[in-house]
Amino acid sequence: MKLLTLSLKGWLRPRYYVVKFLKENGLLGCSRDYYYTVKVTGKESVEKFICPHKEAAPHLTEDYAAAWKGEVPTRFRFA
Repeated sequence: MKLLTLSLKGWLRPRYYVVKFLKENGLLGCSRDYYYTVKVTGKESVEKFICPHKEAAPHLTEDYAAAWKGEVPTRFRFA
């Protein structure tokens, strides 16, 4: 039910981009699903999905911040 109350542009989309990027690049285990990423707080999301991948994807923090502003960073575009 919580999913229905969240903003698509401001909350769901940026996290979707991060999870999709991490999964497509083999950086996120299959045990993490999309629902888990939206139910954690913003700080937890950064700690669990962005910080652990700073070396493998140094642009992730910047791209995540851009996605929060409504932009779609080039690196988040998927085939």
